[in-house]
Formats: sequence, structure tokens, C-alpha cells
Amino acid sequence: NCVTEKYRDNSSLVTRHSSFYQWDELMQYDNTESAQGICPPGWHIPAAADWVELLSFYNGPGQAAGPLRDIFLANGFHSLQDGFLYQNNTWTFITGMYAGSMYWTSTGSGTDRAVARGINEYNYSISLYHSSRANAFTVRCVKD
Repeated sequence: NCVTEKYRDNSSLVTRHSSFYQWDELMQYDNTESAQGICPPGWHIPAAADWVELLSFYNGPGQAAGPLRDIFLANGFHSLQDGFLYQNNTWTFITGMYAGSMYWTSTGSGTDRAVARGINEYNYSISLYHSSRANAFTVRCVKD
């Protein structure tokens, strides 16, 4: 319908407003890796390979969450662990502590799944999920 639909989290858990998108809306129904999707002109939705490159820069997926969560790192990723929307509920690992964030990639995984990356407050690793496209996660656009 040419209107990008999203979920907004305005709860007290979140220190800033967050938008969450189902994968098909995020991609604007284009299954092409690194598509622009909802990103502004000159930017694209990162493919799984873009995430591998990012994580390699920060010593791999086993250690990368530390610097990606660092809000004081100049030009950093600044992942805020405020929880995320899953099936219309804000979800955290342990209520009030150890929250997590999920980020879509533009890489599909079969007909009803896509690759997502998860960062949590509990450990330094970055997880990889083949998640249902119906889930609502956020995204970080990459400059072309």
C-alpha cells in the first residue's frame, strides 16, 4: 500500500522512541540483498556479509558486543539495550536487567525467514538468528 508500517515502542523501558519493522515492510517487499528498503537514498539495509565485516573489525562475533554497546565510543554503533518488541510485547532476558536488541539484515533465509543479529547485555557475543519475517525488529542502515 506504499505506506511503511512499523511498531513504535514508547514504554518507560526505552529511553528513546524505537521503531520495529517486520522484514517484508523493512525491505519494501524487495528480496534483493543490500536493497535500499526503508533506508534513505544513498544508504542500504545491511546484508549478512556486512555484519560479518563489522564483527570482524571488533574481533569477531564472540567479542563484538562490548564495543557495539559502548555509547561513548566515537563513531560507534551505540546499541542501546532497551529490550525489543516480540509478538507485541517488550522482551528482556531478565525483567529489568540484561536487555537485548535485535537487528534485521537484508539476507533472506528461505521463504518465511531472514537473518537477524542479536546483541544482549549479558555477554559479549553477537548471535545470529534465522528469524520469522513476521517478527518486528529494528535495523541500522549502512551508507553506500
